[in-house]
Amino acid sequence: MSDLTKSFLDRCLHTVWQRTQRKHFASGLLAFARWFVPLFFVAIIIDRFAYTPGWLRAVGALALLAVASVKAWRYGWSSLRGFNAAQTAQTIELSQGGMDSLLVTGLQFRQSGATPGTSAAMWEHALRKAESAAEKIAPSSVVSLQDLKQPLRVALVLAALIAIFAIFNGPFLAAGLGRMFTPWLAISYPTKTKIELDSGVLVIKEGAAAAIEIGLSNVVPKTAKLALQTGEGSPREIELDVEKDPKLIAERKPGVDTLNLPDGLCTYEIASASRDFKYRVKAGDARSEWQQVRVIPAPRLSKVKVNLEFPDYIDRPNETAEALTLTVPEGTKVHWELTLDTPIRNATLHRDGAEDLPLKIGDDGRTLTLSEAATASRGYSFSWTEDQHGFDFSSPRYFLQVASDQAPHVELTAPESNLNAMLGRSLDLAVRAQDDHGIGTTTITYRVNRRPEKTITLPTPVRSGDGEQKIDWDYRKELPDLQIGDSVSFVVEVADKYAGEGGAHRARTESRRITFLSREEYLAAITKQMERLLTRVRALYRQERAAHEFVLGLDPSVESYLPTCQLETIRQEMIREQLIATTAEVRLLLDDLAANKITDAVESELLTSLRDNLSTIADGPVARAAGLFRAQVGAKTYDPQPAIAAVNEAARELGGLVLQRGIDAAREVYARESHMIAGELALLRLRLLNATPEQAETLAKGHEEVAGWTELLLDKLSRSMRYDQKPLAVLGLSRRIHDQRAAEITK
Repeated sequence: MSDLTKSFLDRCLHTVWQRTQRKHFASGLLAFARWFVPLFFVAIIIDRFAYTPGWLRAVGALALLAVASVKAWRYGWSSLRGFNAAQTAQTIELSQGGMDSLLVTGLQFRQSGATPGTSAAMWEHALRKAESAAEKIAPSSVVSLQDLKQPLRVALVLAALIAIFAIFNGPFLAAGLGRMFTPWLAISYPTKTKIELDSGVLVIKEGAAAAIEIGLSNVVPKTAKLALQTGEGSPREIELDVEKDPKLIAERKPGVDTLNLPDGLCTYEIASASRDFKYRVKAGDARSEWQQVRVIPAPRLSKVKVNLEFPDYIDRPNETAEALTLTVPEGTKVHWELTLDTPIRNATLHRDGAEDLPLKIGDDGRTLTLSEAATASRGYSFSWTEDQHGFDFSSPRYFLQVASDQAPHVELTAPESNLNAMLGRSLDLAVRAQDDHGIGTTTITYRVNRRPEKTITLPTPVRSGDGEQKIDWDYRKELPDLQIGDSVSFVVEVADKYAGEGGAHRARTESRRITFLSREEYLAAITKQMERLLTRVRALYRQERAAHEFVLGLDPSVESYLPTCQLETIRQEMIREQLIATTAEVRLLLDDLAANKITDAVESELLTSLRDNLSTIADGPVARAAGLFRAQVGAKTYDPQPAIAAVNEAARELGGLVLQRGIDAAREVYARESHMIAGELALLRLRLLNATPEQAETLAKGHEEVAGWTELLLDKLSRSMRYDQKPLAVLGLSRRIHDQRAAEITK
């Protein structure tokens, strides 16, 4: 009897617990469906039009499942529990009401049994009453499923929508499911336009032309868009025209079965590929995935080592270069060691005017070695085959310039010209030599009058490229019996170290001759050269006096004032350069006199005076005149008078030097200077008529300068020539006029 009653209570409790768990599970499942289905449709619609990448689809799928699961947990799954008889009994009593804990008491009595000291009949009665009450309880009255009707209706509507969508566009739904929950697979949504691309990575040779062919089927648009992306840059879109003519498509795709030809074809031509990129095609309602294009770069030289072994005659240590375009001496042995950045299969050397030469490749597939003697200049290049894909590449063009041995060059720098000298004159020989690989020997070849030549080899050859070098050779030791009237001609010859066919190259200086004269003849020659220099000074005097006459008319108010000042600056600089050159020639004459040990002659004194005066004039008034004219450009106020005075001073000083040349030159200087003095006196008289007391001192100073120059002119004239009384009377009158004007101004 107790076993039977026990089963009613247990059965009731288990039935109510199971119904409760089913309700919670169903409630959570319906909540999952309510949230999952709309979010799934939103996700695939976004994915369809945004073409989300695989990683983003994976994140979206996880987020979708997470949101739906959270909602299911919140609305039912969080209430799922294991079986608990006491808790279930309490739930039943709360739902039925008025049971006064009958079921809980029956459970407790049955689990603990009759307590000693209590009535067994009472214990049995309580159990029977609990079993009787459990038998009358209906589980549906405890756990109602009415609140699941609305979620169930929503779930059914969503299920119907899925079913309808699957019926009308099942492939789209399947693609969406596949793309969302298997994002690692390349699944595309069904489209009206079908895009056909070559599968796999497109491999192109660097610098080569290539084409990307895009086949289109079903609904073929007129154009397609090709997006190109290099590295991490932004994609660049190109619009391509679609060819729909079957004949043209068949011509572009020869060897393809006509049945397998696409309905449309567009091609993108790559003129020269330079680096990796990827592309994507969009045509109609279809868009492809990113397709990778790999550009195989040409093998490049990562390391270049060229060992140069020079010929012995050059006396030059071997060198190592890191360039392929080289200039080497003739006969140099060249050893190339090249290392590439990628392995190659074979390599060939191409040489201008010579047969191609296959190169040996090292075990690593990247090292090339080559040795050759440089005998002629030629261009060369390399070609090699890339190991992985078999592409052929050519290197840039290089050039090996072979410099043939050049003949030396030698120049005799001292003496600069043929010499007239007295017996015993010292002779300083100096040369300047140059050769590409050094001088081997130096010889002096001389001849006295018309006697046969003799050659002397110097113990130490001159050095190449060391500038002017003196030669230790004293002709007086070689020719102790020279007489007045003899002449000695000599040349200096150098030879290089070239050891090739034909022997060393040689070069000679110009011939120089020294003629031996008596003292009188020598001094006459010096006087003649001095006369030539004074003639040049006379020409410079004429230029400077003409310049003074020209600048007297300068007017600062006219537009041509500044250009005229600039031209005068140039003229004064040119005159100064001529004065400096003349001074140098005078100095050479003085050196020649010193070399002949003649320092007490009148010619020496005159030349010394001429040298000092020319140097003083060049660095004094002429340089000052050039500077003053130059300063007029950019000056705030224009005043040409200081520059004019400097030009006049230079002309006066040069005129004083010309007076030393003789009567003819003195007459010219006297005429020109008298004309200048008369002009200055007229100008001073005009200024005196209009002068103010404040200008008296300036005018007096001007008269004193004219008087001083007149006196100096007379003094120099009296030293240089004899003159009659008439010129003296005129010059004396000019002096008295100056003194009178100065007295008037002072008074």
